[in-house]
Amino acid sequence: MKQRNHLIFIIGFLGILLRFLLWWMVPADVLYDDHFEPAMFLLRDGKLPAPNLCFECFQPPFFYGISALIAKLVLFFTNDEQVVRKGLQGLTWLFGAGTIPLVWQVLKQFDFQQWVKLLLFAVFCFLPRHIFMSVTHSNDSTLYFFVTATVWATLVWRKQTQANWWPLLVATLGGIAILTKSTAVVLFPFFAVFIFTQLSKESMGWKIRQLAVVAGIPFICFAGHLWWKSQYIGDPFQMNMEIFQLDIPQRPGERNPASFEVWEYWNVPMVRQENMESLFSTLFMQFWFESEPKISWEWFQDKTFRHNYQVYINYRDAAERPDWSKIPKHYLIYGRTGLVVGLIITAVFVYGLLRFLYKTIKERAFKALGWSLLTLMLLNIVGIITLTGKFPMYSFMKGAFLLTSLPALLYFLGNGFKCLLQAKVAKWVLIAPVFVLMIYTSIYCAHLIYTYMHV
Repeated sequence: MKQRNHLIFIIGFLGILLRFLLWWMVPADVLYDDHFEPAMFLLRDGKLPAPNLCFECFQPPFFYGISALIAKLVLFFTNDEQVVRKGLQGLTWLFGAGTIPLVWQVLKQFDFQQWVKLLLFAVFCFLPRHIFMSVTHSNDSTLYFFVTATVWATLVWRKQTQANWWPLLVATLGGIAILTKSTAVVLFPFFAVFIFTQLSKESMGWKIRQLAVVAGIPFICFAGHLWWKSQYIGDPFQMNMEIFQLDIPQRPGERNPASFEVWEYWNVPMVRQENMESLFSTLFMQFWFESEPKISWEWFQDKTFRHNYQVYINYRDAAERPDWSKIPKHYLIYGRTGLVVGLIITAVFVYGLLRFLYKTIKERAFKALGWSLLTLMLLNIVGIITLTGKFPMYSFMKGAFLLTSLPALLYFLGNGFKCLLQAKVAKWVLIAPVFVLMIYTSIYCAHLIYTYMHV
């Protein structure tokens, strides 16, 4: 027990340390999207900016409200805009690092052996995509935190059904998640399936009342945000692309959700015409590697390549074609290593998902916990497919979107490890890819940290 606790602490500490050092070294201006603007408008005007005032102003207000408070606190000490931005970037890191102990609490609710939980914890702590989202300013790491917190509270609720205040905790966390980013609506079907499968000993009337409480507060939050948007733009379901009537001719222009042409990323592990039309290949690669270089853009020193690549991926009909031979060798090595490690771990995840479906359908075990988590994950994926169908551009094909269903991803990966163990696969075979992931991510991040130390 003592040895296990030491391992949990060491793995968690290293995960937090990597995120901290990257946050400390990576400038606040390294962004995937500009989420500073809404917070600055809120700080200046003392009220929420209209959804058509800036590109990210259509988002729910929770993250920007906290950001404005942090900015106001920093301004007591300095008027330096870069220091203020660094403080707001620190908020992103705080929620990213805070998700680490929270994930362990979620894993404790799963019926896996302790060493399987340790493997899952290590995968999360050293997951490249979550690390990168934890050090670049956005509302995403806050979303992951509150969705994971909501799932944790819901799972613990099974043991707390006599505590009348526990559904209010679940509802409050779910409401904050909704007010952080609207993609948290995937929680609604998760709540319904969980209540009607996991709380099966209770009466139907009791279940309906609990569902009304648990989903009611998040629904009011969601409806309130939509009502607020409708006061300015009419249709509250419009996204920023529609609000500003933008027609960005980004690649791919088309996308194929039925292909997995990941071998194209072996040739060149960057988003480009040859690979980004395959939706799940692009999502997969971004999960394990920064295939759209932002933090690692500092490695690309050839000015001609930098210009040509940005034009190439942002304009479908651009004449510029990057000289792929200019890609740094270490970037290729990290990309290909991430691809191989990611494929192995993803194969275990797919195996765990298929085994769950086979076993539960065969045994008619439709009250299994996995069904509610599967609902969460499927709605997340359907949302991504729908979004990229409406906006077929590479910047909407983000592996970061998959982290909304993080607890489900870990559950089915854990089921894969569990089923392989039952099939008499040696433990070291299962530990090896996770250990390689830890080494790969550590070297990858250390190289990035070293690069920014010498900029």
